[in-house]
Amino acid sequence: MATVLGTQAPAPSAPALPRVAPGALVWLAVAGFASIALQRISFTIGGGQISAASLVLLLTWVVLLAVFRWPVSAGGLVGYFLILAIAATTAVLNAGSDPSLPISVPSLLLIVTAYLPLLLVVRPSGVEGAGRVYARGLLWAVRIGAALALVQAVLMWSGLGFWDPFASLPDAIVASNFNSAYDTTYVASNFGFETKPNGVIFLEPSFVSLWCCFGLVLEAYRWHERRSTGGAGLGRLVWVLVLAAAVAVSISASGFVVLGVAALPLLWRYRDRPLVILGAAVVIAGAFASGFLGPITAKLLEGTSGDTSTNLRLVAPYQLLAPLTADSPLWGHGPGTADRLAGQFGLSGLQTTTIVKAALEYGWPFVVALLGVALLRAFVGGPRCLGLTLAALGVWLIPSEALLGAPVLALVLFLAPNVAAAGRARRAGLTDQTVL
Repeated sequence: MATVLGTQAPAPSAPALPRVAPGALVWLAVAGFASIALQRISFTIGGGQISAASLVLLLTWVVLLAVFRWPVSAGGLVGYFLILAIAATTAVLNAGSDPSLPISVPSLLLIVTAYLPLLLVVRPSGVEGAGRVYARGLLWAVRIGAALALVQAVLMWSGLGFWDPFASLPDAIVASNFNSAYDTTYVASNFGFETKPNGVIFLEPSFVSLWCCFGLVLEAYRWHERRSTGGAGLGRLVWVLVLAAAVAVSISASGFVVLGVAALPLLWRYRDRPLVILGAAVVIAGAFASGFLGPITAKLLEGTSGDTSTNLRLVAPYQLLAPLTADSPLWGHGPGTADRLAGQFGLSGLQTTTIVKAALEYGWPFVVALLGVALLRAFVGGPRCLGLTLAALGVWLIPSEALLGAPVLALVLFLAPNVAAAGRARRAGLTDQTVL
């Protein structure tokens, strides 16, 4: 190597990526909070509904790219346009093919908007903590929803009935097609409730369980990364108990799927395994002593047949709807047709889960492309965040109908890959330029 005056010349370095303005972090914290808190506010656009949470997230991705100059990921751009190309092609092939199954343009547009996080480079310079900031905003909204679910439970135990302020809002601005409040007549053990608590801000009671369990996973990772003592530690412990209690009164097993897929990787890497196991034992003992354990266990074991919510969410979509994909396996039936196909069975609460909905509407090649792109993106977070990544994927793929759900997709495509500390992906050989 050439020298100057006997001094070795410095090796040329790769050009630095542009720094993102730190103000983007404030925007992301608000977006994380709004993605949960505004789920039930909805607006009619182009004959379809779009939630305020989805609009906030769409605005967030656009602002990050256009205002804060967030770098564009080349790999993410390829994955994004691959998904759009297949979706648009299947829409064209199905246009007018079956008058009873008209394609939905709003549904196709939601594909365009909901997968925008793919365009964002992972952990760019200046905002390496972006995923954690987004998670913090989301966690505060989940905590508030959990506290409101407990308030609803206390009011019903007091004989004051079910309280839901959204019931007094105009129908035009409240999300429809969700069982936001329903009775507990089908539940053998219902804690004395006539109506299942929905935490006010959640789309339906099962989402109390789903999001609060995801909140528990976030709390576990926060505790692992940074120990809190004194008042701060006590406050975090109180919030963990609030989340756990909300899961109990939700009378729903949806969240246990999330905890199940996250538990083993989380415990494997967690330095306080004995403390976690002891804490879980204390919670179980408390549930048993208070009479909550029996109803929770009964809900988990309610069965996978008949009109149980477990069957309608986790089994029936594959038993009833998956065979319909054989009619058009390559390009599906077109955007927005899955709900109409599910409606022919006349089962209230039947879910069109993410994979089934994607296959019914866009075909199996789309499913393969979608899973490939999403998994490559999600696992950029690395092994330290494996449990959190699996929890996010669990929310997306298993108990919820989230092919077009922007708040859920934000977990998989933004939170999970960006939550790892800066530099870990680089040390693993995955740079911001190469990862999705």
